Amino acid sequence: MANENTTPGHKEREHETAHGSMQYTVWAVEGAGDPVVEVDGHRFGAQDSGAPQLCNMYCKDRGRHVHVEFCRNPEGYCQDAESEHIRERMVPQPDRPKDWVSHRLFWARTGFKDPYNRDDQEEFGKCDSMCPGIEHQASADNAASPSYCNLPIFHPPQLEFEPAHPLVPRHESHREVVAALMPTPQGQLAAPRMHISKDGHRYNCPDPATMIPAFHVIFVLDCSTSMRRGDLRPLPDQPITRSIEARHNNRFGAVLSALYQFLHERNAANLGNTRRDAYSILVFNDTADVNTENDMMSSIDQLMANVIHASPSRGSNFTNALETAHQVMEQSWSAERAPVVIFLSDGEGRMDEGVMRGLCNRAVALGTPLSFWSIAFGPRSRVLRAMADIAKEVAAQVPRGANSAPVPSSFCTAIDTVQLAETFSNIATSLRKTRASLVNPTAPTHNRSRASSSTLLM
Repeated sequence: MANENTTPGHKEREHETAHGSMQYTVWAVEGAGDPVVEVDGHRFGAQDSGAPQLCNMYCKDRGRHVHVEFCRNPEGYCQDAESEHIRERMVPQPDRPKDWVSHRLFWARTGFKDPYNRDDQEEFGKCDSMCPGIEHQASADNAASPSYCNLPIFHPPQLEFEPAHPLVPRHESHREVVAALMPTPQGQLAAPRMHISKDGHRYNCPDPATMIPAFHVIFVLDCSTSMRRGDLRPLPDQPITRSIEARHNNRFGAVLSALYQFLHERNAANLGNTRRDAYSILVFNDTADVNTENDMMSSIDQLMANVIHASPSRGSNFTNALETAHQVMEQSWSAERAPVVIFLSDGEGRMDEGVMRGLCNRAVALGTPLSFWSIAFGPRSRVLRAMADIAKEVAAQVPRGANSAPVPSSFCTAIDTVQLAETFSNIATSLRKTRASLVNPTAPTHNRSRASSSTLLM
């Protein structure tokens, strides 16, 4: 399809056009590092050529999706009903501001007729956020069955069961709530079949936060000399901020802020019920110290008061930290609580692969594969990534029943305090497909103050 500008005042709103290869476009993919998007079984990275795509099939292959256009609005004003400003720099041309735009708005701006049928257009106009419940994930025996938000793309956060967008009829919203809360034949209230996530998305499935099992969460926190650096600091406006800043107005303080937020998120997930999770907190440099072990009784403030007294010093040894985590996990093992290790460091350290495999294999032998999350708080992450890969490899080899979900393990990066806190507390929030779109990098710059000007980016 040709890349052209619509002409203001043109009498014909939509043109028919021949469709062909998108050879003049490249992929723009959100995410740090080297993100990829999968389309029709093929994987594409940022700036890969769009030539294999046909413009009249490209949207169909992606399901619910958004497009990218260079931003048309003045600096600081960019939040239309069917667009969302992209805050991060994105290639191609990372210095040019860009927007996510809806499928409908994208085709309306091109001046060409939307080649997709009404059903497809309605599907493309819906939100692309997905419920993170493990029952929706793929397993060895079943394909993934994602549960999408049932509100329009770019909808404002919904805080209660009321229509959050004019396209959602009021009576439909009320009917869904009534159906979701109908009593069972025995007169008992059934588990809700729909929920609103804490980030404001509405799903036609039970809230995974109410179905989260109990865990023994073992935090393994880097407390080496580099954590004294002041390039990152605690989050502002937390109740505990002043207490953290008094001792650790630095990287380690940022970690403590993130830990505090995680504990509160888990507490909220219990919906006011007694905490079932057990917490262990290890701090390490070239040795590892157990700050808190298998604690189920202490308040959040008590847990934080213990770890605040840690003092960053010396180098870092990942192997010692993993061996200590292994000891704590085994000594505190309970069939009622699945083991989780959250391992955070701002740099590389020595790691014996046999020790990491021993930790994972021991969890399997005791009855439950280990869920392992490594978080890189800095530019060096090779060893941290390898840890998560080993955990995933071991868990994948464990036979699972037809209805059991895979045990999650992952490597994450956090480049600032806010991202670190979000990574730590990313429980019961919505997942979303990686957003990506084809972009014409040669599209001309236009006057961003005129909404009528139009540049097509695919």
